[in-house]
Amino acid sequence: TFDDFQSGWGNFKDGGDDAKLVHIPMSDGDETNMVARLRDNSKESVMRLKEAKDTTQYDALRVSFWLETEKVDHGDALLLEYSSDGGSNWEIVKEWIFGEDADLNDNGIVYQLNTTFY
Repeated sequence: TFDDFQSGWGNFKDGGDDAKLVHIPMSDGDETNMVARLRDNSKESVMRLKEAKDTTQYDALRVSFWLETEKVDHGDALLLEYSSDGGSNWEIVKEWIFGEDADLNDNGIVYQLNTTFY
């Protein structure tokens, strides 16, 4: 699935009070891009798919996204969780720790994060 958020949440549910879609200016200044913004470390700062996807035909799943942080402290974590039973149980398939992972060190930089899990 792919979402760029230009027409709303797409395949994702509205994430509550701490998850919003916001416009950010493009580098040329003529256009804006819609992005998902998550805040703090609470149950309200979550993005979930609207509906479960049948992934049984795949040997692996790849998740790729762009991330820019602001006011994130070293030691804060970003989790990618996966449920194989429709959301009853979740497992952490990837944890990025700000300031400890080589690919996530500084605020204000746009990172492309990727992971593949089986």
